[in-house]
Amino acid sequence: MEENRLAELAEHYAKHMITDFSVSSRTDTALDVDEELPPFNVVDVLEAHATLVESSTEFDGRIIEVNNYVDVIRDDGAEAMIPMDRVAAEDIDTAQVSLAAQFHALYAEAHLIMRTFAGLDRIRQALADEAAK
Repeated sequence: MEENRLAELAEHYAKHMITDFSVSSRTDTALDVDEELPPFNVVDVLEAHATLVESSTEFDGRIIEVNNYVDVIRDDGAEAMIPMDRVAAEDIDTAQVSLAAQFHALYAEAHLIMRTFAGLDRIRQALADEAAK
């Protein structure tokens, strides 16, 4: 895929794809970590796409499908779910960028969960220290 086409698709997904960070309410605000989630943008999609391109060779020859469908957002912003066996050549680039966008959203959500987990561990240690006094 040409670089300018990738950037164009990434920008399209950043504008049209809804990313719901459902774990954002679990962040570690009690310990003065008051980070607000940055907006989902074209750079996030491009970075996720690069990560997937680099690591996809590890899965060469394996068939991995998610519910046997891929997600594509059309030029008009309409979203389409296409069965894996009906993906046309012109859908592949958009499907890959869609997967990159979804990958970024999953990675961000996993990061929030890990940060919350670490925060709970710090709270447990702080409570233990306080009880020991």
